[in-house]
Amino acid sequence: MTSSQNSKPNKPVSQATQLYRYTFDTEAKQVSALYQGITLADSSKVMLLQETRIPPVCYFPREDVRIESLCMLLGEPVLLSADFASCCLDHVVSLGDHQLQGIDEPREIFALRANGG
Repeated sequence: MTSSQNSKPNKPVSQATQLYRYTFDTEAKQVSALYQGITLADSSKVMLLQETRIPPVCYFPREDVRIESLCMLLGEPVLLSADFASCCLDHVVSLGDHQLQGIDEPREIFALRANGG
């Protein structure tokens, strides 16, 4: 693929061999990611990766994911909601309450705890 092809927006990418094929393209419809009824991400700009041997995977733009947009601000590579963190309390630390896009009340946000912490 030439650099001029790479710069075109929404250009599908595909690769094929005899036993393996993948495509990476813009999903044509609105996609939401829900956890226990809470919307974590909602976007019309999702990229869909389809591979031969595994189920399709959706990649959301960072700006359309409520919690991930805080990663740079808080200096943490992975952040968790309170609902998700409750499943692994021995491995997380609270970063306090933070305002999330589209949510009226601030929500408690957690980060993964460093080993031995």
